[in-house]
Amino acid sequence: MRSSSFANIISGSLLALVNISVAVSVAALLFAQTDPRLMVPGIAILLMGTLVTGLGGSLFSDHKAVICSPRNGLVPVFAVMVSSIYISFDSQYSIAAEATIIAAIMVTTVVVGLFLLLLGRLKLGNLVRYIPYPVTGGFFAGIGYVFIQGGLTVAGSEQPSLEAVSNSDFIQLVTPAVTLALCLIMGKMFKDTALSVPAILFAAMLIFYAVLFLNGISLDEAAANGLLPAIESTGSLIPVFNWDYVQEIRWMTILEQTGGIVVVALLCSVMLLLDVSGIELIARKDLNPDHELQVMGYTNVVNGALGWLPWCPRCLGHGVGRDAGWQG
Repeated sequence: MRSSSFANIISGSLLALVNISVAVSVAALLFAQTDPRLMVPGIAILLMGTLVTGLGGSLFSDHKAVICSPRNGLVPVFAVMVSSIYISFDSQYSIAAEATIIAAIMVTTVVVGLFLLLLGRLKLGNLVRYIPYPVTGGFFAGIGYVFIQGGLTVAGSEQPSLEAVSNSDFIQLVTPAVTLALCLIMGKMFKDTALSVPAILFAAMLIFYAVLFLNGISLDEAAANGLLPAIESTGSLIPVFNWDYVQEIRWMTILEQTGGIVVVALLCSVMLLLDVSGIELIARKDLNPDHELQVMGYTNVVNGALGWLPWCPRCLGHGVGRDAGWQG
């Protein structure tokens, strides 16, 4: 009993650290082409969305061990949306630009929530049963590719390409990230225990800051060199949306993003149903996809009202928890 509880605590702590890291990384990807001052509301959107959806999924899902976290598959669509809105303001930071970007995220998340609710109410969740396993496997493989590309982009501060590979600065920045990834893979291959993944992550962080200390590199210098996020604060994390922003919003600019909003709603519904199917395989337990659609629908409506991004359960997060040793 004690070992089971200890494993659950360890895996929960690991998943919390992973989700925080992913949230900050996704914020960096979303606002990479905008002003650094947008990083603060960006990080708040990701972190608080993780909290709200995590609670909603755990409390109301049929499977209490469900993990909800940022969907990297949605990042490219949101990045285009954020960048296009920012460009419409002549690529200059302003309260109106920040208000419009946040309002676009809120509208998108509410639309996603309502769409998921509609699918659940109409009992269309079982459509996932007709998706062939090769398609499901290809989907998860594609998500893995997005993870790799996103990780290299965050580590190297630019999109991985043949041109980037020839850049010594890019190679210098991504080498530690690739090394850590290889250590995690080798750790699972040769010593796959409940503590292997968190121990490697913790050791990597200690080594990183030890190297900074031994070389006399300050945190500000590390951020300037692309080793840490460069965050320029413009206020507190909460609330993300100030009601004084309403008069600054350009609603026509948001209306121009209708295509992207529809794509996000469709992608989120497909990802949710595929991940529900994946969780069933891992947990060896049947879930009611219509119920999961409604749970995530209500949760995303709340998320949208508060200013967060759309979320849904992650098969990958559930798998990580299992690998870390949780019992559930």
